[in-house]
Amino acid sequence: MLGRLVIFILLASWPVGCTSELQEQPCTTASGTILKPGESSFNSSTCEICQCGAEGASICERVPDCRNQAIPIWDMGADDGKTFYDNMERYDAGPNPEYPEEPNDQCTYGNLSGTACGPDGQDIAGAVITVRGVDCQGMAVVQETRANANGQYALGNLPEGTVTITLEIGSFSRDFSVDIRGGETTDLDTTGADYCLSRDAAKIAVITGSFDHIEGILDDMGFEYDLFCGDAPSNAGARTLFGDWDRLTQYDVVFINCGSVLPLTHTSGRSIVENLQRFVSEGGSVYISDLAASVITQAWPNSVRFRGISESLPGGFDFGLPPEQQACCACTTNCPPSCGINPMGVTHNDRGDMCLGSMFDGRIPFGFFCPGDIMMGDGYPGQVQARLESEILRTALGRDSLAVHFDTGGWVEIDSVGPNTEVLVSGPYAPLMSMYTDPSSGGRVAYTTFHNETQTSSDVQAILRALIFQL
Repeated sequence: MLGRLVIFILLASWPVGCTSELQEQPCTTASGTILKPGESSFNSSTCEICQCGAEGASICERVPDCRNQAIPIWDMGADDGKTFYDNMERYDAGPNPEYPEEPNDQCTYGNLSGTACGPDGQDIAGAVITVRGVDCQGMAVVQETRANANGQYALGNLPEGTVTITLEIGSFSRDFSVDIRGGETTDLDTTGADYCLSRDAAKIAVITGSFDHIEGILDDMGFEYDLFCGDAPSNAGARTLFGDWDRLTQYDVVFINCGSVLPLTHTSGRSIVENLQRFVSEGGSVYISDLAASVITQAWPNSVRFRGISESLPGGFDFGLPPEQQACCACTTNCPPSCGINPMGVTHNDRGDMCLGSMFDGRIPFGFFCPGDIMMGDGYPGQVQARLESEILRTALGRDSLAVHFDTGGWVEIDSVGPNTEVLVSGPYAPLMSMYTDPSSGGRVAYTTFHNETQTSSDVQAILRALIFQL
């Protein structure tokens, strides 16, 4: 009668001398540890269970059908006269390569084809498609491929039954299930179902500014996003978003339009810089265009260097604002109620519907221009012949050249790029678009001198669309 027994798994030490038959021996493990009466151990290498008896001797028994795998704690049955194994709750270790299941002759395989696409139905070149299923022996199967220039993909030798497909590019992804039929090709393009990226495939925040409205392209692509005021003096929404880490981390990608005004060098606004740095270091991505270059100089100064007069203006324009209002405009979290008061009545809780749209269009007096950093460029107006250095952008446009028309001067020019930064588009004398990648997390920071407002064209639209999918 063995009584109630609990067997503990000991991975580092095993009893000495246990055989396939019951026998008595000293309760000492191979490492010299003495088992106390009633203590037990299981040796996964020999498939034996040993218990130290009251007389100081071990009683061992080999486990039938043991798969040489670690076995969890078992609760042996009560005093019923049965052996150890009779009282065990049998443990199914699952498929083991050393003990393969018998092949299922009835199991067959099939193929899959489809087209990677966005919410608008447009093809996505370079998207990654991953298929996960279970084969005829019950083993996990994972296959992966990449969509071609037309977004098309195909995979073969997939086990019949339901598989899970992941469509992914940049921060955008979607999972869906598909039934594979043995001996057939399942063409997703002919099923009538929607297997494109969904509108919420990524969580997106957009900061308003001047001269650039990247949200227009996001609208065309069919993606959902949250819009936060970033143009002076209604930049309270952007300041509170960037100043609140818990709120910022809800997003996968943040777009900062040209002309956004943020208090990056102000003492109370340093949390904006620190949170943006952390956001990218933990895998988030940021899009920045033209006059918002000050975000680059403050958060990632070694990634891109700017040329010409490219100066930041610490403190911005106060034009006689009292100190308390200047401090108010630079706050991020826990701001006083008066901080949201301005000629347009915009508050910290207001987002895109209250944004002014431009800081230079005459709708606001400069006396209410909140302090912040503004990057002043010296780029000349005119047309620039650009070269697409990125294979992804060349695929998107179908060629390696691009004409960019700068209809106004003052755009911020790139001088050079630093470590971990790739030039995506180059002009005759300097880069026009770059991408910094965090070496640890893969988070990205894209900067572009041209955007979809003053330089808009079908070619620019195609390039910016392809850029968005790399974030």
